[in-house]
Amino acid sequence: MKPQPLIVFSFLGMALLAVIQFYFVREVYQLKSREFDLQRQSTIDQALEELDRRYGQTGFDSVFYAMEPVAYEWYIMCDTAALSGLPVVYNQIISEAGFLIRTRENFTPVLSIFLARQNQETDFHLGYIIREFSLLGEGNQPDFELPVAGDEPETVFGNRSSGLYVNTFRAEGSRFRIAFDFFVDFTYKRKIIYRSMMAYFLLGVFSILAVGLIFIITIRHWHKQKKLSDLKTDFINRITHDLKTPLATIAVASESLLDKQVMTDPARVKSLSEVIFRQNRYLSGRINQVLDVSFQEHAGIRPNIREIKVNEFLADLVNDFRKQYEGKDLIVEEENLARDRKLQGDPVMLTTVINNLLDNAVKYGGERPVIRVRSWWREGWYVSVSDNGPGMDADDRQQVFRKFYRGGAGRASGSEGLGLGLYQAKQLAEAHGGSITVRSRPGKGSTFIIYIPQIPLTHENSAGGR
Repeated sequence: MKPQPLIVFSFLGMALLAVIQFYFVREVYQLKSREFDLQRQSTIDQALEELDRRYGQTGFDSVFYAMEPVAYEWYIMCDTAALSGLPVVYNQIISEAGFLIRTRENFTPVLSIFLARQNQETDFHLGYIIREFSLLGEGNQPDFELPVAGDEPETVFGNRSSGLYVNTFRAEGSRFRIAFDFFVDFTYKRKIIYRSMMAYFLLGVFSILAVGLIFIITIRHWHKQKKLSDLKTDFINRITHDLKTPLATIAVASESLLDKQVMTDPARVKSLSEVIFRQNRYLSGRINQVLDVSFQEHAGIRPNIREIKVNEFLADLVNDFRKQYEGKDLIVEEENLARDRKLQGDPVMLTTVINNLLDNAVKYGGERPVIRVRSWWREGWYVSVSDNGPGMDADDRQQVFRKFYRGGAGRASGSEGLGLGLYQAKQLAEAHGGSITVRSRPGKGSTFIIYIPQIPLTHENSAGGR
């Protein structure tokens, strides 16, 4: 599957999981809310039964007793008020009645005791809704019916939407008749429910994070595998091209040598033989490079430690390199500041490291490469190889030492190469306990710096270099 659909389907799967988790948590919350309400409702019923059994009252009898003496005053207020002023009087009376309900009821302390006995939260608020309120005249007839049941805001106290219904209490005195719904609103209901649901929250968050992490790891792994697959495919294409061209040249030269006219011409025989020799040497070099890398990866790199005079060693390498490209438009500058230092290392491996960097500088140095080789000593041997090529961006710098990797400049220039030279150089440098780094910017060329430490490695350490 292509990356775009894979990512889209993965995100859709995560979104679906998040939606499922949301509905699951919501259902659990509703279940916990109903459970909370049932438990508190049971406690409220027990408190009412206890009041009735022990004291023969509902907890609001004291409210009704307090209303009896003031009901006559309310009646006089209504009777003497002008018709236009009655709404104001009604609101005042309802407010005073509500105040008596809130301050004179005896249900709150009893309910608190029952909640504490069952280790439940005792922080709650009382509320009421006045459903009926009349002031009575002669013969207990309602002379004044006050607007109630939501007609006026004074008839409702508390949050009735989240409160638990207790009971509808009714009472009739000599001058009043009242009925109101009473409910209990638990302040920390949501907090209590959320606390009991913490395990579900954590499970949901953990599952989403786990799926997200697996998704990210999978995408990263897939991306790495795809890059590796692309590199291997590119490597196979390049090595096929590298082998096919010299083989075709050898085939043509060999076929020409079989020609009788050619056989009688020693100059042509020599020329064709030299062609076959050069192409064979090129093929051997390519095949040996691949075999060397494969062997080093499977058997490990074991440097054959010897004493190296770094000045002479580097000078010989640079001179051989100049002879190899003699007659070509190439400039090689050398600056050796290591003096008469000696190093413990494998001459063959270090030769391979430096030659790989020099060959790389030729490939990417443009039409007229200028290569600068500089060495110095600072608690170890440093060698830098600089070129005047197109340079590298941040992505190329990060991946340039990867196996089979060829940077954008290499692909654009069409230069030959298998993407193994810098990889091999890094492995061999690290086998000596050293390192190889690169400094480069687009359009500014590249500088590769080799570091081989001064401290000699034991045979055991060098054998386990990789």
